[in-house]
Amino acid sequence: MGFGWIISSPTVINLSHNGSLEHCVSSTRAESFTIIFSILLICPRNSTVYYIHTDSQATIHTFNSLYSHKTTPRRFQKINNCLTWQAIKHIIEQLRLKVSLVKVQAHSGIEHNKVADLLAKEGCLLLYARQSIKKA
Repeated sequence: MGFGWIISSPTVINLSHNGSLEHCVSSTRAESFTIIFSILLICPRNSTVYYIHTDSQATIHTFNSLYSHKTTPRRFQKINNCLTWQAIKHIIEQLRLKVSLVKVQAHSGIEHNKVADLLAKEGCLLLYARQSIKKA
């Protein structure tokens, strides 16, 4: 599964990244890995990440549940990919980040979303290329 993202702000020239995950069986898992390993880890300490735009409502719901008073430790363990989400929460707390996720409509023509989709497709192609090389 491929992933891609682009950072855009008035003070930073657009920064983008893409890659692929070999053992992801769901798009939600890919979304959560993308958040943790390639977005949050590059943020400076005490940053405010105003908006991470995603077309995955499930990812937003799970992210928001991390900080819900209703999410007991027992319920937390029942969240799909709970170790990844635990790592996300840990990184946010250790780096003292303020993070918010925003839902965008998939394939809606939003320019940065189109770029992220293209980057994700390129990331997927990287995976297929690596697998072809392994087989050869």
